[in-house]
Amino acid sequence: MTAEGPITATGIGRQRPSALWTAFLTLCAIEGMVLLVYCGSQIMLGQFHAGTLVTTGIIMVLGDTLCDLPLLVALIASDRLQPRLRWALMILGVLVVTIAQSVFDTQARTWTGVRNPAVQPFDNGVIHAFPINFYANMMWVALIAVQQAYFSLRARTDELVLARASERATQLASLRFQLNPHFLFNALNALSSLVVVGRAAQAEEMIGRLSGFLRATLDAREGGMVRLEDEIETVEAYLDVERVRFDDRLETSIVLPAELRGAQVPPFLIQPLVENAMKYGVAPARRMVTVEIVASLVGGDVVIAVRDDGEGAGDVAGGAGVGLTNVRERLTLSYGASAGLEAGPQPQGGYCALVRLPAIGVADAAHRAAALAA
Repeated sequence: MTAEGPITATGIGRQRPSALWTAFLTLCAIEGMVLLVYCGSQIMLGQFHAGTLVTTGIIMVLGDTLCDLPLLVALIASDRLQPRLRWALMILGVLVVTIAQSVFDTQARTWTGVRNPAVQPFDNGVIHAFPINFYANMMWVALIAVQQAYFSLRARTDELVLARASERATQLASLRFQLNPHFLFNALNALSSLVVVGRAAQAEEMIGRLSGFLRATLDAREGGMVRLEDEIETVEAYLDVERVRFDDRLETSIVLPAELRGAQVPPFLIQPLVENAMKYGVAPARRMVTVEIVASLVGGDVVIAVRDDGEGAGDVAGGAGVGLTNVRERLTLSYGASAGLEAGPQPQGGYCALVRLPAIGVADAAHRAAALAA
């Protein structure tokens, strides 16, 4: 319980007041308003002493509240009934409670001397009290109905948000796990080739580097984002494996400005692009092929380019193969329309994949870099 009263969690960081507590507070507020209206109007008429009128009003409000409590419980308990049946029962309940309140109010005014039985018969007092009690009860029930509808809608909205977030996380995980078998297949094939041709020392070296890369993938945080510097380290572990495979046919160049090291990116975003360069740029070549990874800040976005000067056409000529499709879908799930991937052959030869995504975390990285330089 908090200072505001009992609460129940809705699951999205917001808190929903309990239905019973909300209904009771609304009832007290309306009865308090009725008390003010009654006392104020009677005091202005000047027929009775203010203290007597206030005492009478308090007794009436307490009695009316006690009469309303069964209706309050019935209103909360009937939440799962069919709407027509529920509100038919509520209107019937309001009529019964209003009659009980009017009888009690008339008797209370008799006890305190505000009503003179000789001048105003009892049944007339009940008839006069009925309209304001009926109005107050209907207003109270209507307000509770609106509150319950609002809380129900908010709870369903929260459930929908949770469901969509869970679906998005599942899709991201599925796309990420799609990468590992694809890479392992290529790496194990290369390892098998080394063993077949008798290059045992290189096979052993490749096993060690492959172990290091797999350890890096297991150490990566599930979901969320990683620093671009950590992502580049994972790519370098992958390149260590490929250097054993391609020996003297692979040259790499990585450019990561200091201010972009802390930029937040989805994990394993760059590796499939580099793997494409290996598969389609380096593997078919009989000469040295250079693979470049260059990060830059362009127009408030982080742009990561993966280029090779090989003779292949990338994942597929149109840039819509498994690796590129995987990256595009992950960018869409993570950023929506504010991120994207462009890929295609370069005019001077080779292939380039260009990732553009929002510059999240760059300001903090730039500040730290400036502090270190100073």
